[in-house]
Amino acid sequence: MFGGFFMTNENLRHEWIFYAVFAAMVSFLTAEMLFSGMPTGAGLSLALILCDILLFFRAFLQAKPKGKILLQAVFLELLYLPAAMSFVFFNNALLLKLNFALALLLLIIKANLLFETGTELNALCYSLFIRPFHKIPDLWKEKRDGKKLLHIALGIIIAIPVLFFFLVLLGSSDAVFEYYMDEWLDFENIVKFLQKVLLAVALFMATGSFYRSMRREKTPQPITKPHEYHVSAVLIGIPLVSLSILLLLFSVVQCSFLFFGAKLPDGISYSAYAHKGFFQLCFAAFLVYIIVAISRILTKNTEKKTKLFFRFLYTLLFLSCVILCISSFYRLVLYEKEFNFTRLRIYVQFFVAMMAVLSICGIIKVWAEKFRLIRAAFLICCTFLLLLTYFNADAFIAQQNALHITPANKEESLDYLYSLSLDALPYYIEHADEDYLKKLEKGEQTIYSYEARHSLKENLRRLKEEKDLRSFNTGRIKAEAYTEKLEKIEQVYLP
Repeated sequence: MFGGFFMTNENLRHEWIFYAVFAAMVSFLTAEMLFSGMPTGAGLSLALILCDILLFFRAFLQAKPKGKILLQAVFLELLYLPAAMSFVFFNNALLLKLNFALALLLLIIKANLLFETGTELNALCYSLFIRPFHKIPDLWKEKRDGKKLLHIALGIIIAIPVLFFFLVLLGSSDAVFEYYMDEWLDFENIVKFLQKVLLAVALFMATGSFYRSMRREKTPQPITKPHEYHVSAVLIGIPLVSLSILLLLFSVVQCSFLFFGAKLPDGISYSAYAHKGFFQLCFAAFLVYIIVAISRILTKNTEKKTKLFFRFLYTLLFLSCVILCISSFYRLVLYEKEFNFTRLRIYVQFFVAMMAVLSICGIIKVWAEKFRLIRAAFLICCTFLLLLTYFNADAFIAQQNALHITPANKEESLDYLYSLSLDALPYYIEHADEDYLKKLEKGEQTIYSYEARHSLKENLRRLKEEKDLRSFNTGRIKAEAYTEKLEKIEQVYLP
């Protein structure tokens, strides 16, 4: 069934050798990233690049891509190579895992392009992720089998309260039975058990569906005309106009107080004003995206003049989203001036900036129907992930927060900096004097402080790992330059 990248009748032996090598390399990458326990470094970057070279080499031997396809594949390299090389420069575990996922996704997309296997890849994804589950709602239809399953479900629902009543009754009558019942019905154990059951069922259904799809020939599906929605323009227009007016008024208030220096009401400081609302504004912008998407579907078949009116409304809504994002970003800037930087605040700022760019793309889509919004959104998301990675948030946070360390906030500030990756260590290490370290050893054992110090201990252990090409990383090399200071830390933190 699967041709192109997955199967070919020509030179079958050589094809299987290539696929086996490629699969082994991808398996090695996954194991190295998730299960090896060693610090990530140049080993992962080298393996990802070798996978890429192998893919292009095989593509030129078999498919000989030319023109537009080759140009698109080369363009994807501009995203793939920075993602692959991030393991050499940085140590932020979350961002490295996201870059790893991005690199594997780009490998699949490039294989799709170079071998022209879009149909096969779509069929594979359908067999794995959609076919096993898409007929579940049919079980509840009024058919013979559906009725039987419905009766079974109703029987289970009736049995649950009956069993619960008797469990309570019997448990109160026997202490031993009550003890074992408490163990069995522990909420955490039940949740873990249900998670394992659901995962096993999902894997079983996906495996069975994939096996079934490999055994039977694909039958062509009849082409059906997409359903056309006919909804009154007035019904959609009234809430859109109301929302547009509300967002316009909100934008005027935001611009007045945040950007043009209008006086805040009595009792509200700029730090308090900035503290509240940036997450709510992000959520509001996201809701606007959903509302516009649904409205565009429902008003697709309206008259030309009405459609033009809706385009102006959509443009106004997207512009309001841009202002919401700018307001949220600026609130975070004011808040960071007062309370310093954290990972979450930096991540939110990048996310808000990405949402603003996506809003601008939404405006382009409103006026240019042929604009490929999904492709643009994918490229924008990938670009912002790489920008965030190479921004090196941990180093930036440590560098900026260290400038505002005072005797009064020293313990609290360093506790947070300890929780960051090794990229941050060179920027705060000078503040960790020996007296302060001894104070920490005997100080308050709050959960937050304990976790932060444990993170520092793990970071120091990573520096003492056996060094080879696989774990080569420039961020750890910078940290090792502070050997004398690290020895003082080790006396306090390492057993």
